[in-house]
Amino acid sequence: DFHAALAEWITRTSGVPLTPEAVAALPIPDALRFNIRVVDMNGAQLAEGRDLLALKRGIRRVEGEQPVGRPDTVHRRWDFGEVPAQQIVQRRGLRFTVYPTLRDHGDGVEITEAGSAADAEDSLRPAVLRLAMLALPEQFKYARKRFADDRDIVLLGQGLGISRPISETLAERAFSDCFLGEDTVLPRAAGQFDALLDRHRSSFGEVVDRVLTHARETLRELRSVRQKLDALNNPTFQALQQDARAQLQTLVPANFPSGVPPVLWHHLPRYLKALGRRLDKAPGNQKRDAELAARVRPAMRALEQLSTRVHRDEQHAEIARLQWLIEELRVSLFAQDLKTAVPVSEKRIAEQIARAQAPTLKSIP
Repeated sequence: DFHAALAEWITRTSGVPLTPEAVAALPIPDALRFNIRVVDMNGAQLAEGRDLLALKRGIRRVEGEQPVGRPDTVHRRWDFGEVPAQQIVQRRGLRFTVYPTLRDHGDGVEITEAGSAADAEDSLRPAVLRLAMLALPEQFKYARKRFADDRDIVLLGQGLGISRPISETLAERAFSDCFLGEDTVLPRAAGQFDALLDRHRSSFGEVVDRVLTHARETLRELRSVRQKLDALNNPTFQALQQDARAQLQTLVPANFPSGVPPVLWHHLPRYLKALGRRLDKAPGNQKRDAELAARVRPAMRALEQLSTRVHRDEQHAEIARLQWLIEELRVSLFAQDLKTAVPVSEKRIAEQIARAQAPTLKSIP
């Protein structure tokens, strides 16, 4: 952190203690501030000033006021050309690197541009998933019916607070697991897209069965955890309840299951079971529980800080891996008998935090 580093240097050099907060509060003459001009992709000036925070807030407010409608051209199949990974464009005398991509609109996709390769990849994945579901409507209907007809899924899915039927969201998860695995290179041309569907289509039924089994197990463990959490209604367990609910929001977010990172999805039952073990031990064990929770807290703070920043491509994967290691650390601390997927320690997590924080600079031709 800049203010912390500067405060440390001043303290060491002058011998006068100075805190980062005091450094941050020092006034800076305008002559020493950058004058920042914000332009859009057509070169039109949107804002100008020397206060970066005020500029960001102003731009966000203007963007929020702009109506968002359905684009003129929505594609329901890959009937457009190749989508290049990046392009160098010149508009109104300004030179940009743009990252062409696709954006999901629910009933189709549109061709658009992103400001970074990471944003382009994040937008492309759900768009390709949408095109896959539109290209294979019978498979989607089959998956949705399998989940809707499963009594356990219907009963266990009640109270999740998700905006769409769980049968539909799980059908999308089955499509994602089948056609867009973690190591899948996303297609950027019609031929690549067709080849992707042909390569995995035969295994779709097997994937649906696997997702169904996994979802049942996850939702059963979630119900058990919630029951145990409700039983700890004594004020002495307030800190534990807050920590457990925050963990549940990460493991089972409001956009479950699509919002669960792939690296966490297959481990969800074990993580929920570990949380249940922690709640079982809570009565008469508050001091020990607080000590173990304190060992996890620095990593959680680092993860929260990283999640609020803008990242480059490589950092997204490193942050997801950090979240995975934090959950594995919880297993090692609160439910050792469940065993971790990988060796984990606070030192290893600190190293992963450093990797996630490290900036990855890219040259622009």
